[in-house]
Amino acid sequence: KLLCISGFKKDACTGEGIEGWLITINNSTGYSDTEETNSTGYYEFCDLLPGDYTLTELSPDGYISTTPVSLNVNLDCSENLTNQNFTNQKLLCISGFKKDACTGEGIEGWLITINNSTYINSLRTGPDGYYRFCDLLPGDYTLTELSPDGYISTTPVSLNVNLDCSENLTNQNFTNQKLLCISGFKKDACTGEGIE
Repeated sequence: KLLCISGFKKDACTGEGIEGWLITINNSTGYSDTEETNSTGYYEFCDLLPGDYTLTELSPDGYISTTPVSLNVNLDCSENLTNQNFTNQKLLCISGFKKDACTGEGIEGWLITINNSTYINSLRTGPDGYYRFCDLLPGDYTLTELSPDGYISTTPVSLNVNLDCSENLTNQNFTNQKLLCISGFKKDACTGEGIE
């Protein structure tokens, strides 16, 4: 009897199937085949003889595996082998701008730090004040700006944010006001010289 091996490609955060994922099967006799998961994340290899097989997923950029990327399975004589599942987590981004409170324009070169209990990274804002941290797992993060001398914060210097499964987190902005000076002279009306 020829049998089938099947399973799902799942999103670790939502539990939903992921479409378009490549799954490969092979064995020691030289048999090899590749299937693409359907709209529900389902894949299936059929017309297989009983024996030992290796199932492998090819993880595209932007995902991290939360289960092994390769499964060694035994297809016995009695029945199809189901629920040979692979689970991956989509990596996401948190981004925002460093803005001037007076002009609304971006401020370049501002140091922004992101961290949580397992991760820390820092970068400087670009010419338009934009910053972006990517390849992040969903979870709670703290964003912090380091205000240089000559500026005062008009928004909190630290933001506690939650990156959920669904999409990138944008517009996590920091706004600062540049501190300025007013100056002049005390002059003698007759001589025009400064008066100490």
